[in-house]
Formats: sequence, structure tokens, C-alpha cells
Amino acid sequence: MAKNKKVSPNPRQESMGFETGIFNNTREIANAVSAAMRKCSLSRYHIAARISELVGREITKTMLDHYAGESHESHVIPTDLVKAFCYVTGSNELKRVLLEDGEYIAAGKDAIYLIYAKKQIKMDRLQREIEDLEKELL
Repeated sequence: MAKNKKVSPNPRQESMGFETGIFNNTREIANAVSAAMRKCSLSRYHIAARISELVGREITKTMLDHYAGESHESHVIPTDLVKAFCYVTGSNELKRVLLEDGEYIAAGKDAIYLIYAKKQIKMDRLQREIEDLEKELL
């Protein structure tokens, strides 16, 4: 009679302080795909046809629908379609979501500049929000 073994959590994950699923951004990816297609002047059929031409294999409207659907977590747009998708839709939102933490791609001072710029943009946005709230109070 085999005893049930308790599976211990990943020690590396525990030591890094990450909680399970913290890097799962499939919902954001799906939202970016959906938003890009919604804003694009082409129909989803035409988007699929253009991407098919660019990548050399058939991409269907149904596939795009799955990539854009939050309920289809197992259907994430393949990375080899990202460049063509962004080109056809005219939106770089998907690239932005995928490279959101771009400071980890850069090294040395470049990484520090990227982190600084990201924080400065966030601070500017918060300052504008504070100013808008102050106007409402007056």
C-alpha cells in the first residue's frame, strides 16, 4: 500500500519570494490581441489572411478569436506570429505587453535608464491624476 507523498513546493521558487502564477500574463496577452484587432480597420478574416501571407502558413479567424479570448488560456498567440500580427494590425500593444519588463532585457546602465524612465512615466501619470483630483476638490 503506497502512501501519498506530499509534494514540496519548488525550493527555488520559494527562495526567490515568488508566488505561484505571478508571471502568468495570458489574460493581458489576450486583451492586447483583442484590442489590436478591434482597433484595426481590417476584419478578422483579412487580418488572418494577411498574417498567413507573411508567415507562410494558414492562420484562421478562429485561431485569432482563440488568441483573443480570455477563456482560451491554452490558446496563446505563438511568438512567431507576434511581429506579423503587430504589422498587420498596426498596433504594438502586444509587443508592449510581452516586453513590459524590458529592463530585464537590457544590462548595466541601460537597464538603470529603462527602470528610471519607467518610474518617471509612472510618477508623471500619478502627478496628473493628483492634479485632476485637486481641481475637482476646488
